[in-house]
Amino acid sequence: APEGLLVRRFGIIGAYLKRMGQGQDNSPVGLLDVDGIVKSMGHCYTLPRNTDSLDEIYGTMLRLSEQVARRLRADQYQGRTIGLTIRYADFSSLSHDRTIAHPTDNGFGIYQTAQALFTQHCQPLPQRVRLIGVRASNLIRHERQISFLPQEINRERVDRCLDRLADRFGEFTVVRASACAPLVSKSHGFLHKDKQRR
Repeated sequence: APEGLLVRRFGIIGAYLKRMGQGQDNSPVGLLDVDGIVKSMGHCYTLPRNTDSLDEIYGTMLRLSEQVARRLRADQYQGRTIGLTIRYADFSSLSHDRTIAHPTDNGFGIYQTAQALFTQHCQPLPQRVRLIGVRASNLIRHERQISFLPQEINRERVDRCLDRLADRFGEFTVVRASACAPLVSKSHGFLHKDKQRR
């Protein structure tokens, strides 16, 4: 396929995909370090169109937070520091982090911290948003504190149930009500809200 077509279809990685398809890769060859230390886990997403809709921004941020949390739980990590990256329509970016009192692997908890960072550093919006990224860093592994608080026990049960559903039926089979809306497939990436559909 022509490189221009791939770039239009897949964005910035189109040129890389073209080189990969031709067997060209200039990255250094090294050993796979299976015991490497994971320093952070995150997801970012380029929106299908630049937006200033807080519903769309928060819905995307929540989905990214859930994805990050699911990866953390899958590898038995928890994060002490939550980070948010926002890229605007002019391609300028900002990133902010906040260290929380207790490490977490809960998607809604990650989302609440990311949303607080957004409110503090990005509002009012200087321009439309192009990309959103959420990450957890300052990770710990296999150090889960056992909780006896009923709300914490229930939260962990819900997370485990959501993980089982996602394993069996795919991600976003079940979503939180605040992220629930008619969804359509995007040409790449995950699902996004479509305001045109009812």
